[in-house]
Amino acid sequence: MFTRQLVAGLLSFTELADIEISMHDVVGARLGVAEASARQVNAHCGPRAAINMDFGRKAALVGSEHAMGLLPTQRAALNRPYLSVAELTIEGAQTVNPRMIHRAILMDPNAGSALRPDQIWDMCNELVRVHGDLLPEALRVDVATDAL
Repeated sequence: MFTRQLVAGLLSFTELADIEISMHDVVGARLGVAEASARQVNAHCGPRAAINMDFGRKAALVGSEHAMGLLPTQRAALNRPYLSVAELTIEGAQTVNPRMIHRAILMDPNAGSALRPDQIWDMCNELVRVHGDLLPEALRVDVATDAL
């Protein structure tokens, strides 16, 4: 989610039409998810950006004009609840566990501030029904509310 929002935000500026986005991560699976998200957003927007991925920070920074580094603890703390939701969702997808994905969304601060848990659960089932063609077959299931 973070990568998708970041890339979409960057590509929303016409001044950045020919941007080159280099990403790095030491965890291959996480880098693969970030790359897929970045490429999907880029394709939806044009495509306009060059997307590069690397396991090493130094290689990703070669020729960079700007770099985002570690955030101060207090700023990172603001992102942690959203990152936890993303991590739980990815784990649920990788382990083919629809219940875990639903429970991840229960932890989302935005969803929790607007909806009751049973409403969040129903919303997840509705999203699966509407967008199921984008999901692997094993995740295209309604999860009973009593599994809450």
